[in-house]
Amino acid sequence: MPRDNPADWKVEDLQSLISNKVEESLVLEYKASPALANTDGNIKAISKDVSSFANAAGGTIIYGIPESGGLPQPLDSLLNPADTSKEWLEQVIHSRIRPRLDVHINPVSLPNQRVAYVVGVPQGKTAHQASDFRYYKRSNTQCVPMLDHEIRDVMNRSRHPLVEPQFHFQEIGAQRTLYLQIVLRNVGAMRARDIKLVLAIPADLFRPKTPNFSSGKILLNDKIYDRFIFQKTDIIIFPEDEICITDNYGRFISTQRVPPLELYALPDDLRWRIYADDMPPREGRILLKEIPAR
Repeated sequence: MPRDNPADWKVEDLQSLISNKVEESLVLEYKASPALANTDGNIKAISKDVSSFANAAGGTIIYGIPESGGLPQPLDSLLNPADTSKEWLEQVIHSRIRPRLDVHINPVSLPNQRVAYVVGVPQGKTAHQASDFRYYKRSNTQCVPMLDHEIRDVMNRSRHPLVEPQFHFQEIGAQRTLYLQIVLRNVGAMRARDIKLVLAIPADLFRPKTPNFSSGKILLNDKIYDRFIFQKTDIIIFPEDEICITDNYGRFISTQRVPPLELYALPDDLRWRIYADDMPPREGRILLKEIPAR
């Protein structure tokens, strides 16, 4: 696997991503070299893609690796730094995103005097606007427009804690026992405490293996959900830190009513609402089939 810091990546690290079939995700995207052709459409797309990472969790964009179905394909080795320079790409990003966003561009040398550009995008401390005067975020592997309340949330990163849940499926053991992993991450600038998380999951799919989650039933849009509540007053999550509550306070385990392969494909949604001291309540939903597996 590649080294942790994309700023240090070399061609061997890029080949490792390809050979290990590391999929695109919330924090990783592959782009074929023609995405950096100097056209108005490409320049607008660069500003949308880079700002969407900053408005979400930050991440890495690699120009020079095509993708198919979210999986990396062999390096296309088409970028000539004499024609498409690091300085040109920096200028596009600095001039087309407001407020200005400082990124790190790592030009990875390839054979035949070609390069791939690894663009490290930090998480923004406020909302960043693309060149079309809209705000975008990463949603799984897509760049999508932000809603009004989402823009306000990101703009408040510098004034409040901003806790967001992240969900993953994890299979453990020969029996392929499926767990729902829940991570709470503070993407704000203030520490978060007095955490309360409310989940609504389609009925009888998962059950908690801990008394730290109270449970009940709730009817939403004529469908029965299991309602789980996790509340701890002694948790403190510092800015840019996270805690995996299912590792620390007990896991969610599949009831086996639906086999893992079928559960991954369910169009049903998981809904969440989260509270923390000095933070406006936040809520959202994610389709079960969009939850990444580890």
